[in-house]
Amino acid sequence: MNFQTFHRNSISSYDEEKVEILKYSIKSNSNECHHYISISPDGILVVSLNIENFKLNLYKLDNLSESREINCYDFKNIDTSLKELNWSLSVSNEITLPDGTVDVLIAVSCFDENDMRYKDCSDNDMNNITNDKAIKHAETNKSITWIISVAHQSRIPSSINNVGGIIKFLDNKGDDSTEIVLINVSGIIKYLIKHEKIKDIINNLENDNWFNFFLSDKPIENFDFPTKFFSEIKRISDNETCDFFIQQSLIKGRLIVEDYKDQVQTVDMYNLKTNLLENTFQKFEVNDIDIGYPSFAISNNETLFAYCRGANSITIYLMENGLEVNTKIFKDRNIQITFFDFIQDDSKLLIAIEKGIYNEDTAEIDITPIIVIWDLFSSSDSCVRRTDNIYSLFPPKSEHPQRLVNSSGKLITITGDGTIIPILKEREIIKLMNLENDNPRNKILLNYDDTSSSLPNIKTYFSSSAMYYPLVYDFTGECLDSISENDRNIIVRNPEPWAQNKNHESILVYLDNNKSIQLIIGESTVQVWCKGENGSKSLEYIWVNKYTEKHRQFQIQSLKVCHEEFSLTLYIPSGTSPQLGDKIKLEWPESVNNTVDACQALEFFEKIKIVHSNPKIQFQFKDLIQQTQCIIKRCIVKRCGLWRMLDIRYDIMANLIRGNCVSIIRKILSSKSVDGRSKYLHIPRCYSWNKQIKETDLEIAIKCTKSGYRKNTIIIKYLLDYYTDNAVKTSNWMFTVSKAIPLLYEYQLEYYIKELFQKPCFGVNEIYL
Repeated sequence: MNFQTFHRNSISSYDEEKVEILKYSIKSNSNECHHYISISPDGILVVSLNIENFKLNLYKLDNLSESREINCYDFKNIDTSLKELNWSLSVSNEITLPDGTVDVLIAVSCFDENDMRYKDCSDNDMNNITNDKAIKHAETNKSITWIISVAHQSRIPSSINNVGGIIKFLDNKGDDSTEIVLINVSGIIKYLIKHEKIKDIINNLENDNWFNFFLSDKPIENFDFPTKFFSEIKRISDNETCDFFIQQSLIKGRLIVEDYKDQVQTVDMYNLKTNLLENTFQKFEVNDIDIGYPSFAISNNETLFAYCRGANSITIYLMENGLEVNTKIFKDRNIQITFFDFIQDDSKLLIAIEKGIYNEDTAEIDITPIIVIWDLFSSSDSCVRRTDNIYSLFPPKSEHPQRLVNSSGKLITITGDGTIIPILKEREIIKLMNLENDNPRNKILLNYDDTSSSLPNIKTYFSSSAMYYPLVYDFTGECLDSISENDRNIIVRNPEPWAQNKNHESILVYLDNNKSIQLIIGESTVQVWCKGENGSKSLEYIWVNKYTEKHRQFQIQSLKVCHEEFSLTLYIPSGTSPQLGDKIKLEWPESVNNTVDACQALEFFEKIKIVHSNPKIQFQFKDLIQQTQCIIKRCIVKRCGLWRMLDIRYDIMANLIRGNCVSIIRKILSSKSVDGRSKYLHIPRCYSWNKQIKETDLEIAIKCTKSGYRKNTIIIKYLLDYYTDNAVKTSNWMFTVSKAIPLLYEYQLEYYIKELFQKPCFGVNEIYL
């Protein structure tokens, strides 16, 4: 669904000279904060405005101690005796003009409640307003918008001089022009500034034809609101202005529109740069529309969309197809989520919460601010962390548009006295984001240099099916008797049954007092095993070196241990240059991802699988595979949301397909909750985490039938059945299927195509509007 567009070709009514002599009054906001702040789309530049003295300052976020004051004499014409005004502030990315000049554009819009309150002045819907009415509306309000060139310290005349509203620069990302969006109750205005004409326009202010010169290539564009959004504006206008609502609905160059019908919460995302409906997100739930204001966030790589209606839960969707990925429900009572944003390369979500606590002494509700860090891809028990003692960082929700801004993973606020605070650089926030382990670790001295992986020459003993450990340590770092210890307490005697080099000296570390947790560092794997009270053994963690070439065997650079923990640094040579190798750091249990590493291990096992003449060795290899599968099964049973998040970031479903893990894939695709509904543990995708086009999981499954990974094509059937069954509710599940149809023909799998078009999704489809 596109915005309906109309073009204002008439520009004679925009009088630049009239703008210069307009007089306004300023009525202080109830919070008496006179400072506004904005951040550029790329998160590099910050601009602040003090509406008491009309000082405009430009900063670089990495050096807030230095600023550049922007001199714009137009501000001096604002009076303080007539009526109350509101403000909107925006700053562009740095742009390079054709003459090589580096410039920055700043937009300041001044408006009153007439711009932000719908008035039903006719029988016609406001969306059908004519050009003449729109222009008259702007003239009546006496609003002003300044577009300022920092390089020239001058205002750039524009067709939106006499229009006021919420103003935003769109991310130009190196284009030869910059777009501005201005929104008020009349609709959406898009205005294009061509970089090559900025200097000429400023130098030709006295030319009567400067508007025609500036806009000769493209007129100003006006767009009507989507119907749902306009209806909400009319509803809000009965009691208050709509500037806060509009501001909250703008995120990363998108307009977000909510609707609720028949217990389906629908969120439409319109792209302001392309003028298109980008996606629709749905959630089936009881309406919580009255709980609070909505909050939205888009990850910096534009892969994830997070949404909350002010209640106690946040839902994350995949931007690519609108499917739900994960929902985090906070068990606290009487809370409202007021803000959140993706931080640290989109690996975490910072969440601001207000919790109401009844005060018996005052008989009132006291609000306690809470800051939460949600580690989105962590399997640790401490993946959600919180602190309550952050009273000064986040302003009240009503002041967010004025004092709290975020972009490109950067988050800043401005205090009542004008101090700019980068929130993510505050000590308490840093501590909350980066969970530090204070437990002292004991370094194990292995007596080898950094250029070789060879260990001390200690005599080893082997049998035909067992590998003993020449190097045995406890969690204090003490080296134990390798011979006697080998015979008594080790859980696994042959951790790498496929290993051909029986002279490789593996390391065994007991990580607890009763030696029931054991770290094993072999030739190509790192494993952690546990022994239960009944003598049963279980694999808790496994990491594999995916390279099988001898010259790419990993080297141990550092090993530190303590009670039930270890930190291991490995180096994998590139084979061509010492400077091009890979450094791997494993910190168990907090900073490793058991599930991801287990999936990659299963693909590795499929690549090096053996059929050994010794049945004992063959059994050991199969047992290791089954133990690795158990790690994955624990995740898909107990942490469904985490599994989906990990699949999106690390493509672990592809590992399982290439690893020929038929039973696990079947379990993933058929898992249901207690009410019989699908858990939707797998989400189809065409793009990787870094937004590059990738092979879909269905394409990988098809190609594996030819590559020798697959004895049959059952995984293809599982995937097709899964996608088509889910497509009965929404067609978003089918976009990778249509892409794979030519490949099915190429690999002579036409019978799947015949079955495909007999599925119910091609005859019955429920659509929620």
